[in-house]
Amino acid sequence: MNPKTTPTRSEKQCHKLFISELVTAFICGYIIYGLAGTLETGLDLRLIIPGAILIFVLLQGTAYWYYRRQEARGVSMDRPLILKIFALLKKVTPYMLCLYPLLIIYLLLREPQQLWVPFNVFGTILWAFALIEFTNNYYFSVRLGNLKHRTPSDLALELDAESHRKGVKK
Repeated sequence: MNPKTTPTRSEKQCHKLFISELVTAFICGYIIYGLAGTLETGLDLRLIIPGAILIFVLLQGTAYWYYRRQEARGVSMDRPLILKIFALLKKVTPYMLCLYPLLIIYLLLREPQQLWVPFNVFGTILWAFALIEFTNNYYFSVRLGNLKHRTPSDLALELDAESHRKGVKK
């Protein structure tokens, strides 16, 4: 991939994306909290782990669009530091994404009767959304019409340009 400059988006577009990511994170947290109230035991790892991962990934998107909104407003920011943080998050998040499959493997081996409960299905859906959102943030825009072409996401382009600017290979 050739290094490219920061994709151009208006302040209004960045603000809408920032707010939508933030609202989505709050809604996910609210749903998980509400579902936990339906369990006799309260919060369950089958909901907490994938829910926390999804919210963590959504908040990464929120932070990126906040940064881009501030940049569009002309606010001075330490761009290299911000991109270094996102590069670190890009490396750390896959390890977090492995936590839920490890829990499922544990349940499969140790407590198979606990594997086929509705909360695992919902947890798997949350985990899948986290994986899609991670891909959407750091690799390519995940849209039905875009899956074949895999247009790089804005953050992917910025991280790529920054790594080429520094002469660092991925």
